[in-house]
Amino acid sequence: MYLTIPRVVTVVCLAFAPSAFAHNSYVADIPNGSDFACQTCHLSEGNYAQFNSFGTQFRTQMRMTTPPTTIGAWEALWDLDADADGQSNGEELGDPCGIFGAGSTASRTTDVSNPGVADSMSADPFGPDADADEWPDACDNCPPNANPLQEDSDGNGIGDACKLPPPEGCTCSGTASGASASSALLVLAALGLLAAGRRR
Repeated sequence: MYLTIPRVVTVVCLAFAPSAFAHNSYVADIPNGSDFACQTCHLSEGNYAQFNSFGTQFRTQMRMTTPPTTIGAWEALWDLDADADGQSNGEELGDPCGIFGAGSTASRTTDVSNPGVADSMSADPFGPDADADEWPDACDNCPPNANPLQEDSDGNGIGDACKLPPPEGCTCSGTASGASASSALLVLAALGLLAAGRRR
């Protein structure tokens, strides 16, 4: 039996319908994606023709490559706020630092909200945050001590709040100053002369 032309057209159209962009596998490319499943990106379960605001962002990011791919999509979207509710996509989905990798576990798996629905907000967008300074532990340069400005005076990646202050009265910077180096040399020279005099 042969397909008539109208049937062929119908089959071709269905193959390229918007629902073709709905893939359950995409949930592994989004932190805690299985919490909302397809509704992470779509307005309702089964309505794959319509996207919520996060779904629109995700789809647009996918289409920036040829062929479309999810690779790099989350890295580009985690710090955006798709639904304009004041929480970033990452804060809502449990990856406030943007360190999630496809197929891995997000740094937070509780208090997750839908980044495409404005009235869905996380009760703990910065968690886990041991010192409550609104810097998630995963990207806080000093997780045990509150340091909301993330000061790091020597740029070594460890926040000043985690560095021990120098002992009282010590003004040394870790390298000998010219004066103290000269004093040390004089003491060594004097000790050398004393040792030489004893040998005679």
